[in-house]
Amino acid sequence: MARNNRKVYEYLSANETAAVTEMSEVLGIPSRTLRDVMRRLTERELVASSGANKNRRHSLR
Repeated sequence: MARNNRKVYEYLSANETAAVTEMSEVLGIPSRTLRDVMRRLTERELVASSGANKNRRHSLR
């Protein structure tokens, strides 16, 4: 698993849900990069998303 993917996965393991902006601030990863990471983790069915746009939250499956 790529470094940023691992950081996000570990963050979500420790936190029930999180928004991209929250993870970006805490992990120091740009929001655009995080959106790409979330897309990849969702495609692998490791992460689930709920909500829309600014209210979107992510969690582990």
